[in-house]
Amino acid sequence: MPTRRTTVKTHSRLLGLPVAALIAGTLAVAAPAQAADPGTVSKDGLVYTLQPDGTASVAQERFVGGAVLIPPTVSIDGAERDVTTIADGGFKGRYVPRLHLGQKVTTIGDEAFADAQLGDVILPASVTTIGADAFDGNPGLTTATFLGAPPAIVPAGDDGSFGPGRDDLTLRFPAGLDEDVATPGYTKPTWKGYRSAHSPASVTTADGITYAENAAGDATAVSYTGAGGTIAIPSTVTIDDAARDVTTIADGVFEQQKLTGLSLGDHIESVGAYAFSENDLGPVVLPESVETIGEGAFFASRITALTLGGRISTIGRIAFSTNDFPSLSLRGSAAGTTVGDSAFQESRISQLTLGRGITSIGDYAFYNNYVPDIVVPAGVTSIGANAFNQNFSRSLVLGEGLVIIGSGAFGENQITDVTIPASVREIGGGAFSEALRSATLLGPPPQVEAGDSPSYDFSFGPGSGPVVLSVPAAFAASTTRPDGYTVPVWQGYSTVFFGPSAAAPAPAPTATPTASITGTAREGRTLTAGTGLPAGTAATFRWKADGRTIKGATGPALKLGKKQAARRVTVTVTAAGKVSASGATAVVTSKRARLVVSPTRIGRRDAFRVTAVGLRKDQKIRVWLGGRRVVIGKADRRGVVDRTVRFTKATDAGKRRVRVSGYSAKDKRTYTVTRTVRYLSR
Repeated sequence: MPTRRTTVKTHSRLLGLPVAALIAGTLAVAAPAQAADPGTVSKDGLVYTLQPDGTASVAQERFVGGAVLIPPTVSIDGAERDVTTIADGGFKGRYVPRLHLGQKVTTIGDEAFADAQLGDVILPASVTTIGADAFDGNPGLTTATFLGAPPAIVPAGDDGSFGPGRDDLTLRFPAGLDEDVATPGYTKPTWKGYRSAHSPASVTTADGITYAENAAGDATAVSYTGAGGTIAIPSTVTIDDAARDVTTIADGVFEQQKLTGLSLGDHIESVGAYAFSENDLGPVVLPESVETIGEGAFFASRITALTLGGRISTIGRIAFSTNDFPSLSLRGSAAGTTVGDSAFQESRISQLTLGRGITSIGDYAFYNNYVPDIVVPAGVTSIGANAFNQNFSRSLVLGEGLVIIGSGAFGENQITDVTIPASVREIGGGAFSEALRSATLLGPPPQVEAGDSPSYDFSFGPGSGPVVLSVPAAFAASTTRPDGYTVPVWQGYSTVFFGPSAAAPAPAPTATPTASITGTAREGRTLTAGTGLPAGTAATFRWKADGRTIKGATGPALKLGKKQAARRVTVTVTAAGKVSASGATAVVTSKRARLVVSPTRIGRRDAFRVTAVGLRKDQKIRVWLGGRRVVIGKADRRGVVDRTVRFTKATDAGKRRVRVSGYSAKDKRTYTVTRTVRYLSR
């Protein structure tokens, strides 16, 4: 096996962003950063503090996004400490859409999760105390499920643990813990001033796994109190005298539980976020029934061999990152399989087989492995940034149907020649390393980063280097194709033609046009309208952004400006009295933050769209409706947020001020736009 560089990239488990670290002469994973104050440690955006009794409390130090999982233990001052306490206000006002509490949590402090955009929660049996306003201000929280005996809570009211009480909020508890059965016990239909009801039926098996009936009538593994070692998830369990298929593993159930072996029943369909992370599993076989694998599900679980089924549709971010299995066969499902960002990063894979069912491969998906020969099958439409970077790869085969090759996708390898399928439309900067000597492009010119780019972010290495591009003469530049290939240089790269020149077909003025758009939807780039007509056929063009005509845009090409940023572009082609409209492009991105609210007059409609581009990846965007703040999401890997916001109350009728703010990745400052939306309630 080749000698690995000393440059290491490690993960924040919740952020999933690689962070470079130089570790002299050895390969290691960075330990949690010890804070300056003794007795505290920061890890994954959370800060843990040693308490007088030797346990730890936890609070959020910075934005983490996505699922927040509180582990059972954390290392502080060289010793493992039980994480027992959620600090007062620890996550107040943060973005915590999904929450898993470790099995050692006993105390949830005052305002711990107030105004945190929280959804439904499960409270482990270890919880004994919930403070004032702990879960107040979370309209998405409609069900809180207690797994154990009644904790001490503040009754419904101004300081109630779950707020003042709402008609749509229900506290659920096990049937065996009613007041007439257990002391202390729960009451229904209300408990402590909140509406209450029994939890779905459940059973706890001898190995400490609790299974609960889910909405489909099947069973979900929801908690674990066992001692670790090897566990087996059965195909069925008996709940209320009825056999139920075990289909789901809930978020974080077996995280850091000292598991040394795992067997999964053949009805499992979904494995939740961080369900088995940070264990010592050894060989793992996922049955054919598995369809969804959540974020970090098997992160750092010391997997030594991995077998995957053929029905998997989604593999979440860092799902199998930081493991040690030498070979991987990923077939993909008939419905299509998405491989998430960093899904298999740094897992020491040396033999990789990808099946035709895979449709997209995320950023850093196979980063820093040992795959000498990469074969990307037909059907994969996009390969993310740095997806196969640093793999010591010697050869590469790309299948037809591929559209986007992300920046750095195959960088820092030993690939010397490559053939680019005709379907490819965009090749990012640094996609191929300076080892490349030749590339054959089979289709029309894709969008590339030029070989003489002042940013040194070259798609095929520097144009001044030895690389030569072979390009089809059929797509040579001409008066009717000004953006075609040129020789001896195209986009700063040395080029040679191959194949016959394109013959000019006879015009067919009566043909029906078929409008299309090619090019990258990014501010500063140029889009080109296709007509589907023979060369030379007369046609007129009308470009629109979000349905509104772009003034002066009447030619076959459109250079995108800031007025088109954060909008979708279409073109209408008219020829011989016949009209064809294209589909819309993706949202036009920008290096600078651009924010759009539209439409500003809703009439009888009950929604408007908020679009933002040029944001930092994973940056959340905030929207205020009048004086009420609504956080609608976070930017994707392109820095885009595109969401629909709805008015839900008749009292919202009238003119409403909408204020949107987001953080610009380029300018490193917050941009804000304010619009007035007129809303007529139904």
